[in-house]
Amino acid sequence: IKNLNSLISLDIGNNFIGDDGAKYLAEETKNISSIKTLNIGGNNIGGEGEISFIEIIQSNDNISIIGFPHIEKIKALQSGSTELDMKGCFIGVERANYWKLLIKESSLKVLNFEKK
Repeated sequence: IKNLNSLISLDIGNNFIGDDGAKYLAEETKNISSIKTLNIGGNNIGGEGEISFIEIIQSNDNISIIGFPHIEKIKALQSGSTELDMKGCFIGVERANYWKLLIKESSLKVLNFEKK
């Protein structure tokens, strides 16, 4: 994959790659600056795998990662959003420390963790 320098969209949704597959995919795609859309939904990816994709969005502002509502919310936080609606998003123990740091470094004023 990393040799596909003109790749603009990759849909690997619903392949159940898990955390190990997610980490591998993130490593293989992180330096492909042409990617605009990456669909990773339905892959049984937990906190460890998700963090690998978070590193991608931190280095590539143009990418949109589909299938992980957490990642788009992180992007909003990093771009200076002062309100964040996490309604229905399960963060879990794996992601809690990462979110704690993220929120601490943000300009967030309103945070909603209400259940759906």
